[in-house]
This record gives sequence, C-alpha cells and structure tokens, in this order.
Amino acid sequence: MTTIFVPSVRKKNGTGHVKRCLLLAEALKREGEEIFFYLDVPTEEGVILKKQFPPLNDYPLFFKTQNPPEGLDRIILDNRQTSYEEFIRWESLAPVILLDEGGEARSFGSFLIDTLPNLERQKPNITGSPLFSSGSRPVRQEREKPALLISFGGEDPAGLTLPVLNQIMKRGEGLFSEIAVVRGAAAPQISLPEGVTLYESLPSLEPLWGKYDILITSFGLTPYEAERAGCGVVLVNPGSYHSRLARKGGFFSLGSGSKAVRLLGRRLKRIAAGEKKTLKPISSESVPDILKKFSTDSKAVCPLCGQEKNRAVVRFPDRTFYYCRSCRNYYLVNWRNEAEVYDREYFFSRYKAQYGKTYLEDFENIKQVSFDRLNHMEILLNENGGTPPKLVDLGCAFGPFLAAARDKGFDCRGVEINADGARWIEENLSIPVIRGSLEDKQVYDLIAREPVDGATLWYVIEHLSGQRELLTQLNLILKPGGMLAFGTPSGKGISARRNLRSFLENSPADHFVIYTPAGVRRILPRFGFSSVTVRSVGHHPERFAGWVGQKGSFTYNAMMAVSRLFSLGDSLEAYALKNVTKEPSE
Repeated sequence: MTTIFVPSVRKKNGTGHVKRCLLLAEALKREGEEIFFYLDVPTEEGVILKKQFPPLNDYPLFFKTQNPPEGLDRIILDNRQTSYEEFIRWESLAPVILLDEGGEARSFGSFLIDTLPNLERQKPNITGSPLFSSGSRPVRQEREKPALLISFGGEDPAGLTLPVLNQIMKRGEGLFSEIAVVRGAAAPQISLPEGVTLYESLPSLEPLWGKYDILITSFGLTPYEAERAGCGVVLVNPGSYHSRLARKGGFFSLGSGSKAVRLLGRRLKRIAAGEKKTLKPISSESVPDILKKFSTDSKAVCPLCGQEKNRAVVRFPDRTFYYCRSCRNYYLVNWRNEAEVYDREYFFSRYKAQYGKTYLEDFENIKQVSFDRLNHMEILLNENGGTPPKLVDLGCAFGPFLAAARDKGFDCRGVEINADGARWIEENLSIPVIRGSLEDKQVYDLIAREPVDGATLWYVIEHLSGQRELLTQLNLILKPGGMLAFGTPSGKGISARRNLRSFLENSPADHFVIYTPAGVRRILPRFGFSSVTVRSVGHHPERFAGWVGQKGSFTYNAMMAVSRLFSLGDSLEAYALKNVTKEPSE
C-alpha cells in the first residue's frame, strides 16, 4: 500500500493534525506501507515545519508548488476543513479517508472517521476510534499531593498557558507537589516563575503521563491520551466551540476563555482532591487497525452514470451509501470489499436459514413466480415469425426460471458461476449453461455470437459492481427489439421509505446498486433501451405498521391496495426493449 498524509498546517489550527499523522504514518510504515506527506504550504514554510517536527524528515515530502506522487493507493486527509474542490482534486488521484473532517468534504467523502466528538450533523462511518489500542497504564507514584501538568498544544493559539499558570500560582499554593508547563513547538516564548518546570517542543507527552496526576489543557487529542494513561483531565478551552465538544466527549470542562480561567481558580481545591467526570465510552478498534482492513477501490462515483457530486446519505462502519442526483438510484461504496460467496452452502444451509427451506426445496415456488414474469415478456418476444424466442438467464442458480421458460416454449440457456447449479441444470433440466462470471466479458462474447431475444437477471443485477459495463454488454447480446428483464430490491418500497437507514443497513454487503422505479426509467434509455416498464412487487402490508392486522383482514387488504396503488413493494421488476437503431450512449 502507498499512502499519502495531508495534515492541516494552517495557523490557528494547532499542531495536533501533524502529530497525529506522524503517529499513524509510523504505525503503517511498520506494516510495510510506503508513506508520503503533503504539506499545503510553500517550500520555505515547509522547511520551518520540518524543524518543528523532525520526524517529517523520515518521509518524502511534497509542498504546495509540487504535484503529489503518482500511483497512490489511498489519501488520508487530516485537514480539519476541506473544501469540495480540494476533496475532488485528491479523490481524482486515489480513494480518500477523512479524519475529523468539518468542512464541505464531510458530506461527500466515502469514508469518515471521527476520532473526537463532532458537532456536525453528518454522522461518520466510525466515531470515537482511538489512534492506538489502549496499552498498559504507566506506574504512578504515591504522593500526598498531586503533580500538575499544563499543556495547551503546539501553538496555544488563545494564549491560555500564562493566565492559567498565574491563577494556579495565585490560588493554588500548597495544593500540588509539582507544577510543570509544556511549551509547544509553535507556541510563543514564555517566562515562568521560579519552581515551575518547563518542557519545550516535546515530540510526545507520553513520557510525562506517569510523572503527573492532573493535566490542564483544552479539547483535542491530548486529553484522550491523558485519560487512557490514567491522568486526570481538566479542560479550559479557547472558545465555546471547543467547550461544546468537551461536553459531548464527557470531559470535566470549566468552559472557555477568561471566565473559565477564573472558575479554575475557585475550584482548585476540588480539582486537587480529584474532581472529574467519566468519559463516554469510545471504540476499542484503533485507527491503524481500521485502515489495515480497507480495500483500495473505493471512490464515491455512481457506478451507473459516473456522477461524482453526490452526498452520502447513510454511513456504516464498513460501507457508505449515496443517492445519485443524476440517475436517481442508490449505490454503495464497500471499503472492506466483502461480498457474499454464492457457493453450495449459500443455496442450501444459508438459504434455508433465511427462508426456512433450501433453494431446491423452494424450486417449484420460484418456478411459479417465473411464469408470471414470462407472461409480461411473452407477447413481445413471440413477435419473431413463430420461431421459438431465444432467451438467456444470467445468474440462473439452479434454473427455476429456465424450467418455466422452457415449459412456455422458449429456446433457453443459462449463465451461472456456481458449478453445482450449472451441473444440476444440465443433468436434470437438459438446458445448456455457460459456466462463468457475469463480470467476465468473454461470457458476453460467447452469447453475442448468436444474439438473443431476451436476457433476464432475477435478483442478480444488484450484485455486480461494474454496472455501466454490464448494461452495455446486455444491450450488445440482444437482437434489435429484444427484451431486457430483471428483478431487484427497490429503494422506494415501504421498507426504504419507513426507515432508509435500517433498510440500507440490512442490505447485503455486495448490493452495489439499489434501483428505484424512477431510476430504472431514467438510466436504461442511456444504454439504448426504450419502452421501459417497471412493476412494483413484493408487497408487505405488515411492514406499514403493526395495526394492519392478520393476512386477509379488512385493514390488511386495504393496505395491500394502497401498496399496489402507490408502488410501495419492496422489490421491482423492469422490462425494456433494445432500440432498433439507437446505440447505447454510455
């Protein structure tokens, strides 16, 4: 893996972004990754940053006037506030992971980790994930009086160090065994009273956690590190925004600005006695552990129409769903590249666990449903001079649709990747089957040698990530005037309308597209299809509400009528004809 880190180096943004990226880079480097850094400053300012952060010298650096390296696998933006234009520029190079993003990119990025609480409405994929797994806490000395540490980050942009120290020296006499101050690499020079220890430009505060019992700081990464090391934390924040974040994180916060400094003085005795709050629980999976699981092919581009400027609608720990404004369908970005394996076990034990019977035990029921589908196709497909229409069922499983089509007089064949299913069809139904993947162009080349009148995919099309390539190939294997028919879950059925988050959360990890009726009508003409008909199927009145009653009751039947009238079935079936002359536009 080749990763480039892009930390915020803007003034007043603190130095935590650079420090965090350096820690993550070190962890990934140990795993054998090739690491780069990009600093959005001119070269001369970059030289100053290299002096402030010596570990930067361990990595190839790129600055504002330089182009990033080619061949990147992923980009990690720890940029605080990234504009949409900047995000698109980076995502054109490689998939982007956003850390604690608060800018426009938060709505568009395909994977978002909040290591800290965030006040933004757009929820992340993962929240509260620590930089590293909790290690053993340092051994702490037994003291009559606690030792106090003051640290306001690499910059101390609000100048809180001296006011806080002055308040402690004025009102905290005799309360602490030791008082120490950390001055960050980019913070102003300070003069300390006699007896106060000064630490300057430390690469990490980790060596200090065992020496001090209480830390006074502002909201950021540092209080989390201190808490995990068993050090008490008191927050004095530069502004109300940080105070709100501190409350959300569960920290003992005195507020912000001069008012918080005065309150600190009044509560020093209680603080010295151990006054604190309990942190809210955080994820146990560290950021490096999460990053190790990621695939690299994860750009947030619509697989149907190529639209990029789509906002994420729902995020989960392993995937993100988008709604495409252009083609009006939902699509998935699966970061962990997990997919269902359609082997023998799927059609037997896993199918039975879901439906109460194996696929073969359900064969006749699926076959009967197939007759209804064929009735919608038959009139158009029989307009070929009396010759039995040629039909190919792609992803035919164990062949119930093929069995029904043969009984209706079609000249059938199937395509199936599962060897058990293909063999069963040939041995029991005597119908030829092409063994192969629907993502293999050679499969379509075989079919195209003798174009077909009908191509069908029943609850298969959503499993294929290369949707544009698929629809193009489906057009090519059909005769002019031939029919494409498929069934798939509907993104506008009652389940999706009632609770979109729950519907998408329960969607299998390899459902790359969730079609909607409007989306089907909009996208198929772009690939050379016309006369698009969409049927709403899979009606479940019981999913409307608990009061619909038992099947056959008046309320159940009434809601069934409503579901059919407003096309609220949880699945849809699409039927479309290949244009006689027009080629696909994609």
